[in-house]
Amino acid sequence: MLRLDDVVAGYGRHRILNGLSLAADDGCTAILGPNGAGKTTLFRVGAGVLEPKQGSVSIDGIDPYENPDIKSEVGYIPHVPSLTPNLSVRKNLEFWGRVLELDTEYATGRIDSLADSLGFRDLLETDGGALSRGQAQRIALARGLLADPSLVFLDEPTTGLDPSIRSKLLDLLRTLADSERTLVYTTHNLHEAKVLADDIVLLNDGGIVASGSKDEILNREDGTREIRVKLTVDDGTSILRELAYEPVQDGEYLQFELDDETTIEGLIELLADRGVGVIDVETESEPLQTFFETVTGGEERA
Repeated sequence: MLRLDDVVAGYGRHRILNGLSLAADDGCTAILGPNGAGKTTLFRVGAGVLEPKQGSVSIDGIDPYENPDIKSEVGYIPHVPSLTPNLSVRKNLEFWGRVLELDTEYATGRIDSLADSLGFRDLLETDGGALSRGQAQRIALARGLLADPSLVFLDEPTTGLDPSIRSKLLDLLRTLADSERTLVYTTHNLHEAKVLADDIVLLNDGGIVASGSKDEILNREDGTREIRVKLTVDDGTSILRELAYEPVQDGEYLQFELDDETTIEGLIELLADRGVGVIDVETESEPLQTFFETVTGGEERA
């Protein structure tokens, strides 16, 4: 459980967060906002790294600046995985176990448990520099969970992943969100928020412009979004029409409207059932700022 009340924070005279209040309970809270909205500063304040100039912060009811031991309950999964390239995955995680001052036997057990639950046991002896982007992201997730934290910050962890790996990672995160943990997750992707989040916070210019349950927030937008897909077959148009879509050819891609009832993962499964693979997916939903205006009626901050 994370609480920020009337938080003002920044760097020197440069104020980033302006009287921000946020409550994140067990489950997943998605923080959506453009670059420069204050997401990274919110993470640093919430994790007990950057002390606010005003207001209060609590993790499970404890102030991390007055009682820093509570920060052992915090995990952080960065935007770009950072692994020592010439150390094996196991050695990388053992190193972080020492940084976190975990008992050696406990850390070994956690590494083995996470290797099974996150599906990287076959990578334990592989050097960090030899991993793919998706593999490295799973190891970063394991590192963030090594101390079994109750509060986990995730900074756009799916950026750069192909659709199938992204889908698997979202499934893993949803499982974590259902395991009595608080996940605070930043993304630019409205679709990911629809799949993963329990609650959504829209952040802009250091303040919250709207917040509420996923249904409360997303029911304020319209029910379709434009997507473009690149398929493994040449007759993709006819196959998509069989699924009641009206695709338009755009180079190697087919562009069409996807209704809000169907996830991209669901579409990929429908196509796979027909023997069609998806090489790439591009979403063309309304820009985040337009979505903000739709949701808030043009108000700048709530």
